[in-house]
Amino acid sequence: MSPEVLAGSYTMQADLWSVGVIAYMLLSSQMPFYGRKRSQIIDQITNGNYSFRGRRWKKISPAAKEFVRSLLVVDPDDRATADEAFRASWLNRRHSATVRNPHSDEYNNAAKSLANYSNYSKLKKVALMVIAHKSTTDEIGILRKVFMQYDVDKNGVLSYEEFKKAFDAAGYSEEECERMFDACDLDGSGKIRYTEFLAATIEAQGAISEERLAEAFDRLDSDDSGFISAANLKELLGNEFSDLDIDEIIQEVDFEKDGKVSYNEFLALWENQSEAKRDEVMKDIEFIESPFESDHSADSTKSDLSSDEIVSRATFIERKRTSVLQRQVTPGEKHVFFKQSVTTIPGADKDEAAQDTTKSALV
Repeated sequence: MSPEVLAGSYTMQADLWSVGVIAYMLLSSQMPFYGRKRSQIIDQITNGNYSFRGRRWKKISPAAKEFVRSLLVVDPDDRATADEAFRASWLNRRHSATVRNPHSDEYNNAAKSLANYSNYSKLKKVALMVIAHKSTTDEIGILRKVFMQYDVDKNGVLSYEEFKKAFDAAGYSEEECERMFDACDLDGSGKIRYTEFLAATIEAQGAISEERLAEAFDRLDSDDSGFISAANLKELLGNEFSDLDIDEIIQEVDFEKDGKVSYNEFLALWENQSEAKRDEVMKDIEFIESPFESDHSADSTKSDLSSDEIVSRATFIERKRTSVLQRQVTPGEKHVFFKQSVTTIPGADKDEAAQDTTKSALV
């Protein structure tokens, strides 16, 4: 409670003090005033003794701190009013990717990405789901806004009607809309969840970095065997996928026909090659891997790759092997992805999430 309430006086300014306390807690996950005894807490409140010390505050923006500072003022006459707080720069500042509506070319890029996604193998779709789930606000970029524009009902999922309306305008036929919708609806719920949408459109933001691909493989290779097995996929996808479904996912990309997916086979999914050239891609990757496997000399006729490409891929493979050795699986991280019910729009960092919640409290 505010200092004036402790003194027996309540006005609307006391509520602004409460908003300041809530904002402080949302930003730092701790109380601004604390003590072992009630008298100690009261003394801190009446004197306005709080600080922005601690590691959590190091990542919080100066504008957010100023917002809290303007509200946690002992004298209610000097405290920011509701109108002043609502117009604070922190509450009205957004990241460059989210402050504006998407441009037409960004809608087009998302649509093209969705069309490409419908032709991907099931394992690549699952991997993109993992990447989407782990993506940051910067990596998601404008896609969050694209989804929100499509989501007319604002319920966190896209119905077929909403999807069709958006893509009709982009010139896609009903048959194409149905194909893209079904490809994106990985859990067969008849709705496209936010993470499913991100998985299908994340490549519209540009090529996915090597580090994110390695992280996705690590997540799928949950037992650190160096391969993605049927057991790994069963653990990730849950019981809604039958053993036959899981085997089909493996077989679709199991070029070596050993019943599991190696890192090289996984990497081949991101080669910008046609299905007819995938065997050639695998030969390229095997050629690159040979320096790590043995000391035999390389036959330059086995690959058309440039030296830069060879170094890049070799570095990627080496990084992957190093990461497997160093990685420790966190038990709490194991999720069944397609069981999650996304009712809010993820992708905001802690500062921005607190922003949205605090502004709601002021309305």
